[in-house]
Amino acid sequence: DYDCDFNKSFFENIVFGNDFFLDLFKENQNKLIKQGTYDLNEVMELNEQFKKETLVIFMNDFKKEFVKEYITKIDDILKEHNKELKYAIEDEQFYQNREYLNHKEFLDDPVSEEERTECIQDAQEKQEDFKVKIELYESAKNSIYNSLSNSNLVSA
Repeated sequence: DYDCDFNKSFFENIVFGNDFFLDLFKENQNKLIKQGTYDLNEVMELNEQFKKETLVIFMNDFKKEFVKEYITKIDDILKEHNKELKYAIEDEQFYQNREYLNHKEFLDDPVSEEERTECIQDAQEKQEDFKVKIELYESAKNSIYNSLSNSNLVSA
């Protein structure tokens, strides 16, 4: 299983410059400074509170986007692996059932029993490989879903 625990300090090392917060403050001045308030301590306290709340919102949004992107990539890989598994199963059946005897391209160059056995074994090995890969990616996907359902994402 993949270890995808979003309760870990995943975002602790992300550093934002002051300009990031200054831009946020400019956009949200009505939340930061009460009209007619000149108490610098109160303003700084409000700014600090807003900075923490904004950072939590930002990190939660970032996590959601990260997870959505990660799940999409896993789904794409799973589709491809499932397709390859299907082809490997079809290849095995093709040689197992001697279906190649009905195809013109094989009449000119017949398949020996040794080649047939090798093709069947190759198809079976591919099936095993893709089954393991599919199981691994399904496990990763489930681990992500489980860690999300068990976490509160980020708190202030």
